[in-house]
Amino acid sequence: MAEGEGDAKVSAMRDLDLPDLQNAIKRDPDSYVVEFQARLTQFTEMYEGFNDHATEENVEFGDLISFLGHLSHCYPDDLKMFPSSIISLLQNYYTILNHKFRFKVVKTLMVMRNKNQIDPVRILPLFFKLFRCQDKMLRQTIFSHIVNDIKRINQSKQNQKVNRELQNFIYEMIDDSNSTAAKRSLEVMIELYRKRVWNDAKTVNVMATATLSKLPKLVFKACQFFLSSHEVEFYENGHEEEEDDEDLQTEIIGTKKTKKKQNQIKRNLKLMAKRERKKEKQVYLPDFIAIDLIYDPQKMVDQLFSKLRNSSERYEIRIMMIKLIARLVGRHSLFLFNFYPYLHRYLKVGQKEVTQILAAFAEACHELVPPAELEPSVRCIADNFVTERSHKDAVAMGLNAIREICQRCPLVMSEGLLQDLVDYRSFKNKGVKIAAKSLMNLFRELAPKMLKTKDRGKVGKENGDGVLQDYAQNKPASGIAGVDLLVKQMMAKERKLVEREFEEQDDEMVEGEEDAEEVEEIEGEDQDGEVLEVDEEDGDEEIEIEGEEDDEDDEEEEGDEDDNVGTKKTSKLSKKTMRKKRAQMEKDIDKEIERRKNELMTEMVFDEMTFTKLKKLKIKASMLEAEVGARKKKEVEIDDLLSENEEDDINPKYRNDPKYMKRYRESKAEELEEEEKEFGFIDHSAMDTATRTKREKMAKMREENPDDAPDKKFKHEIVKKGGLSNQEQLKFKPIMMVKPKRKRKVVKSYETIKASIREMKRKMGIERKKEMRFKKRRKMK
Repeated sequence: MAEGEGDAKVSAMRDLDLPDLQNAIKRDPDSYVVEFQARLTQFTEMYEGFNDHATEENVEFGDLISFLGHLSHCYPDDLKMFPSSIISLLQNYYTILNHKFRFKVVKTLMVMRNKNQIDPVRILPLFFKLFRCQDKMLRQTIFSHIVNDIKRINQSKQNQKVNRELQNFIYEMIDDSNSTAAKRSLEVMIELYRKRVWNDAKTVNVMATATLSKLPKLVFKACQFFLSSHEVEFYENGHEEEEDDEDLQTEIIGTKKTKKKQNQIKRNLKLMAKRERKKEKQVYLPDFIAIDLIYDPQKMVDQLFSKLRNSSERYEIRIMMIKLIARLVGRHSLFLFNFYPYLHRYLKVGQKEVTQILAAFAEACHELVPPAELEPSVRCIADNFVTERSHKDAVAMGLNAIREICQRCPLVMSEGLLQDLVDYRSFKNKGVKIAAKSLMNLFRELAPKMLKTKDRGKVGKENGDGVLQDYAQNKPASGIAGVDLLVKQMMAKERKLVEREFEEQDDEMVEGEEDAEEVEEIEGEDQDGEVLEVDEEDGDEEIEIEGEEDDEDDEEEEGDEDDNVGTKKTSKLSKKTMRKKRAQMEKDIDKEIERRKNELMTEMVFDEMTFTKLKKLKIKASMLEAEVGARKKKEVEIDDLLSENEEDDINPKYRNDPKYMKRYRESKAEELEEEEKEFGFIDHSAMDTATRTKREKMAKMREENPDDAPDKKFKHEIVKKGGLSNQEQLKFKPIMMVKPKRKRKVVKSYETIKASIREMKRKMGIERKKEMRFKKRRKMK
């Protein structure tokens, strides 16, 4: 009975399909050795006779290959020669195979590679050869597999042996005659560079050779790679996980807080913690822009320019080559004097993509280019663009291009041409005005003597001795720009802390004095001749102590008379002494700033965050100078250089820490509540000193005269949380200022106008129908 059941089971398994048999073997490989051997013999028979049926679809043979590939880890000894046989099949027949059968075989090889059944050096070169096939789906699949596989190989550490062999093969594939295969190989290298797998100098220089290829697609792709901003892409890719974390944190508002959603939130928090632990373990090496890793940029530029001059490719490819040459020349300060006159043919108003050419021309200029080489080009731009017959956009474009060139190489500009260009600031068009003024402002800083005295302005008068340096003359840097602003900000913070300490001490003194006065009143110590009351139980009577009158009033009167006599003589002296004291204070401040500046530059390590902070301080100082005008620069910088948002001063390491930020905000909220209790309003950190003093005065007035509330007198001075609305502000404005706003014409949208026209037509149609009916009735009569 048992033998019959076993035979029935075997016969049933023989009738199974390949997918069912595959699942059964994966669960228990030892029980199905016979069935597997039968399928393997079937494969060998079909493989031997494959030459006669290579171009056919071969569905059964393809299913058998997929079956054996998925079970290669279950029977490694039996399938030892299976991978090499499939690889040889693909190498010999990949061009003539049916696309469905070929795709199935490639997927089988990928499955085996993912299970580490095949060495990557054996299979990946074959995949690169398959890029020559005319099958887009296959090429996309192979591309993604190659990139992910190489990334997985180098995940824990760089596998130099495998990388070297694969790189050598890919370098050969870039020179392949098939444009599709060469382009795909280049795309693999670009993708691996972006994913920081192969970001070494050797890879970059191989991609640089692709710019000199005969294949236009390859040249375009290589130029596009060198011109694209990879540092931005790296930054964005690094912060994708942070954005995901923010998405994980957010809850769905307005729904029930079920158990399922609470569990989901817990899972999300665990996932975030896991990502944070991963980030802490990662050590990122510094990234360099690809264009900086080229071995010999001068040689590359010469070869690329000679190719450009003899090129008859599409206009888009030539534009990309011009932009790459300009980027290399400007980045590495190279000499390519024939490049500037070559661009004259493209510097015309009607030229296609003329803005990109002007930008490339400005980028190719640097301080080491002789001014004589650039003067004809600047004159060409001025003659073609900045003329009265040109369009206003073209004039603005030309002025902006000349400004950018002068910013990099100011010796190009002559006084006569500069004056002609500056005169365009009185042009009717706004864009042209702004462009001309920006050129004028540039030379106010660089060389104000080249401008007329009326055009120099305040900045020009301050920099009146500013003279342009001679060609190739460099002024050595004496320090880091903007450190003095950082010192002044630190001094301002220290001053603020000291003022707070003094205020606290004053409050303690006042409280102590009030307590002393209370004690004196209780003890009955009065020196002005008041009556002291004593309990009658002790038998004492009320005693009146007559205090001796002080002679202070008489002495004050005599002193006042003497002062009135000497005021006229000492007034002039006091002004002089005040001026001297002020000058001495300014000198002391300058000395202190210089001392601290030297200390900072010697002791402090300037990282990326400090440089960004210096940039912000520079921008803020320039804005404050522009706003204040008449005040001195020192006063502006020291008084107003504290950041408006106090959270900007927090160390960026702690900004992302939720616990630290929560404690920080709670302490801030407590400070604001105390201020509200003390003054009757919230003192925001962004509030300026004028409004702050105003509010303090109002708070004092409320305390002193509660009946005479300032709310009734100065309604427009009261500031609520968030300020007054526009409608509330209109109440306190004169009627003549409000009238134009009330009479403002309401501009109707296109849809409302259309609807009103439709309504009017409908009414006209009704009226016309009525008229027609009336006429018919008259005729009938």
